[in-house]
Amino acid sequence: MLRVLAYLLATAAAAGAVVISVTHDAASGNYSVHDGEAAGWVVRANFSDQQAATGWARLEIEGRPSEDEDADQVMAFAAGLAEAHITSNMISDFIYNVVEDICAKPADGSRCAAVNEYFGRNLEWTRKKVESSSERDPYWRQVGLVLSQMDGLQQGIEDTIPGARPDAALWLNAFPDAMDLKIGLPVNKKLAGAEGPSGSDHCSVLVRLLPENADLLVGHNTWVDYNYMSRLLKKVTLPFRSGAEGADTVAAPTVAFSGFPGSIASLDDFHITSAGLVTTETSLDNYNKDLWTFLTTSNSVLQWIRVSVANRVASSGQEWHNAFKRYNSGTYNNQWMIVDYKKFEVGAEGAEPGLLWVTEQMPGLLVGDDVTQVLAHAGYWASYNQPYFPIIDDISGNKRQRADFFSHNKNPRAQLFRRDHVLATNVTSALRLMRHNNFTADPLSSCNCSTGYSADNAIASRRDLNDPDGTYPLKRLGFQMYGAIDAKVTSAGLAERLEFVAEAGPTHDSQPAFQWSSSPQADAVRHRGQPDRWEFAPVDVTWSW
Repeated sequence: MLRVLAYLLATAAAAGAVVISVTHDAASGNYSVHDGEAAGWVVRANFSDQQAATGWARLEIEGRPSEDEDADQVMAFAAGLAEAHITSNMISDFIYNVVEDICAKPADGSRCAAVNEYFGRNLEWTRKKVESSSERDPYWRQVGLVLSQMDGLQQGIEDTIPGARPDAALWLNAFPDAMDLKIGLPVNKKLAGAEGPSGSDHCSVLVRLLPENADLLVGHNTWVDYNYMSRLLKKVTLPFRSGAEGADTVAAPTVAFSGFPGSIASLDDFHITSAGLVTTETSLDNYNKDLWTFLTTSNSVLQWIRVSVANRVASSGQEWHNAFKRYNSGTYNNQWMIVDYKKFEVGAEGAEPGLLWVTEQMPGLLVGDDVTQVLAHAGYWASYNQPYFPIIDDISGNKRQRADFFSHNKNPRAQLFRRDHVLATNVTSALRLMRHNNFTADPLSSCNCSTGYSADNAIASRRDLNDPDGTYPLKRLGFQMYGAIDAKVTSAGLAERLEFVAEAGPTHDSQPAFQWSSSPQADAVRHRGQPDRWEFAPVDVTWSW
């Protein structure tokens, strides 16, 4: 019956928005999923599948505390359950396209076995820590609620997807952590040989402070393989208590973000929280194999959980940093930007300390600082997968790569942002900049390669446009079914309402639109459920609830 309901909901979502709700019977402990808003709901969800028209689907989840003694746990589980039921088709496609593909190659068998063993032991340790510490430490209470949401997601997946794997919800959220574990775990380091880091940059970020503080813009684009292009815009409201009974509500009960099917955090990553923060990142590679010794199954919380907790409990950049740095897993290592819009006032003089905080993670080390004055002096902050803090540049081994490509100041995107940040004068122009790729004509896209340029040397990568038979000094500069699959921009006014502007798919401003049916690699890359032609206009991301 539940699978029939899921099918009907998915069919309705393709035609327009659908609403479901979840109720909980305290006596039996049973949850029930209803079409529409049932009396006594603890969570309701609103879903609209607009992928064919815009490249995006939209999901809103709203919880309200019940009279249950464990009301927050009930609400968290119900939120995961609702998401799985109302987006089951997208989750099924994403599991096939991405999760199963991660371990599809014969060489991945033993690597993924090691990852699964790590996940099992780490999750066991984390659950035991929640059980023993959540009553006295608010941090572990919030970790426990994230796990409850994941458990509800898993239950909903098993309700609606025949033969679903028992760890589907975990992998839907921990696949970025898995990428580092595939390389860094002891058995996998031996298998990887000289492979080193993933060799794939992920994402570009621009924080733009306009002259005379006319506005503060934050833009992000997601660089990833094209099989990941099943996209959801989400707004999740879960008014959890910050601590035990009687405590205040968490700092940010609502978080809006761009994400993937089944993702509890963004994972791409771009969040706006109701505490006035925008949290976003670009990834950092680890070239120092010795650092992988810090990967442990105990005293370690996976990155996606730490992000979810930090987004929920923080009301400033430093608070976010302090929450995130606890139990550093050393997986999915990133440079995080935390913009505090509460510190920004249109037309004010100067920049208030705390406006922009930057945090960088490597295995065994996490550092951060207030870089507001850097932003104020330059008028912008850009992030492009190169460490800012010298200690991270050094211990990661990035500094020893020597080539300009690995330089924070000389990297092609560093130069592009330095030259072009002035073009971002409002949301529209900032979005255009985050989609910029004119690699055949832009001298900053040149490289020492057979073609003379690379479509990866751009603010929005399009590796699929590189020559499959070309020679390139780095693998990442060559041909791959990979690129910037979106762009998002918010402003002071939009962020106050948890809104932003978003555009889906590889950039087509100066390049041909990507189309699966005309791609010679279509049969080699999983893309079930995706639109065929990615030529969509920007959308205003507003919310119904």
